[in-house]
Amino acid sequence: MALFGARTPLDLLRDYRKRLVTTVAPADQMVLRFDAATMARIGEKSWEDQYFRVGEAALRAVVRAMLLAEKTDLASILDLPCGHGRVLRTLRAAFPGARIAACDLDAGGVEFCARTFAAEPVHSAVDPAAIPLTGTFELIWCGSLLTHVDAARYAAFVRWFLDRLAPEGLLVFTSHGRWSLDYHRTYPYIAEDRFEAIVADVAATGFGYRDYPGQAEYGISIALPSWVARLVEGHRDATLLAYHERGWGHHQDVVVVWKKPIDVPPGLERPRPAIYRGHYDKFALAASAGSGTSER
Repeated sequence: MALFGARTPLDLLRDYRKRLVTTVAPADQMVLRFDAATMARIGEKSWEDQYFRVGEAALRAVVRAMLLAEKTDLASILDLPCGHGRVLRTLRAAFPGARIAACDLDAGGVEFCARTFAAEPVHSAVDPAAIPLTGTFELIWCGSLLTHVDAARYAAFVRWFLDRLAPEGLLVFTSHGRWSLDYHRTYPYIAEDRFEAIVADVAATGFGYRDYPGQAEYGISIALPSWVARLVEGHRDATLLAYHERGWGHHQDVVVVWKKPIDVPPGLERPRPAIYRGHYDKFALAASAGSGTSER
């Protein structure tokens, strides 16, 4: 009896590199342009090593989410914010047949992703309600967006994402968590007086935010896991599937939310383990006992 089918989510991590497009846009803001001393201080060897490793780390987070939700494939994906494709390139390589929407405020990044990775271009907006997006998605990846907005916009984006997930779809987003309170001491996120104000708010409420100097409504946020969990608890149409501290590149926390209502009464649904072949499903066997059939 085979436990897994011919292809499992873990195979994606081995196979995606065969299809990975390594062209990097000159305007890509995710390319580290630090001097050697700064790179050494933050523990990086080169921009190439950091860039592609962080892209793969996002795919690893998605694969972990798929395993928890017992999914083997994804037919539709939204990457917001896509930038110039640091993560989107790994998603395209792992899911070559998927519909992928590339969404960002950076029009150049959106067009680069559309041209280079066969993505659907979607030009974003500061207010999520104004984003011209149609349809739903089996996966929404949101890396390093909620790390830069205040509590109200953080919550608004989570709600907006959930409304655009297909039933049993996965929202995988990143957040600055407990580690970020320490990491600031190694490589500062923001001016010290603003960071101390963030720390004070985190201590008081579990969430802190301040604008970057001279940039309204864009800055640094830090949210404790308990604050994020309370936010998800407010959505009865979703289930908090995982919270992985430092789950993206050993830096940002990864949160996985499943578009699966938390209040489905027991007995009205049964497990449907899609990743298994020849699985032992006691519910199916019990239901078929009277008819003389069995599930294979």
